[in-house]
Amino acid sequence: MELSSERLRLIALTRRQMQTALLRWTALERELLLKVSGRVWNDRMREAYRTQEGKMAGAGKNYLWYTYWQIVDRSMNQIVGEIGFKSLPDGSGCVEIGYQTG
Repeated sequence: MELSSERLRLIALTRRQMQTALLRWTALERELLLKVSGRVWNDRMREAYRTQEGKMAGAGKNYLWYTYWQIVDRSMNQIVGEIGFKSLPDGSGCVEIGYQTG
């Protein structure tokens, strides 16, 4: 799934794409036809991706609540950040998000 505006694209990763990212980030960027960034993961990011990918395994149609959405700058055709939901909405419809840029 993808959402877009004049300046940005938000690309929701599939479970397979999350697995690709865990193995090799540049392979994901190439698959998405994006500029390769040379991004280096720290242990915290790798663990976050593993955790969310595991939650996606049993989420079915609700996987979009557990994946990471890549924030792509259209002019650079490059990932500039990511955003994700912490879980499904609570009883009142509220959600918590996490994000990073840079």
